Amino acid sequence: MRPETLVTLNAGFRSGLVPLFHGGVPGLALGDLLLPPAVTGITGMATTSRDAGFTRITTSSSLVYVTTEHELATACAACWEVLGRGTGAGWVYRVEFDDEELEADADLPRGPFVSFQLTQARVAEIVDRDVDPTNPRHLQTLSRFIARIG
Repeated sequence: MRPETLVTLNAGFRSGLVPLFHGGVPGLALGDLLLPPAVTGITGMATTSRDAGFTRITTSSSLVYVTTEHELATACAACWEVLGRGTGAGWVYRVEFDDEELEADADLPRGPFVSFQLTQARVAEIVDRDVDPTNPRHLQTLSRFIARIG
């Protein structure tokens, strides 16, 4: 992603014109912080992806990942229960961030999925609760995502 594009997107995110989503752990409330797995101790997608044999990913357990794509966040939330984390079906949140600038996710530097990384995010809205992990649409979205990062 070109630096000027990222500057424009950061301005859009901060103004609320461009929403950011995160799909994962259920039960957070408005204003709660989304913290990385290295802080919370929860097994994140980085560990899960490596365990599944994806060797080219650069996902870090010390970062939180957010996306402009509601569908991708929903698919990630659907994985939550399937991966046996034991806390119920995943939720989707619209998130905001404070002082830091977003960085483009090195695994997905451009579309069709747009993903970013940062050290924490704040829940601004609960968009979807208890995402159905058996919905085939979520698997299709994740399959396209996984094919993209190889």
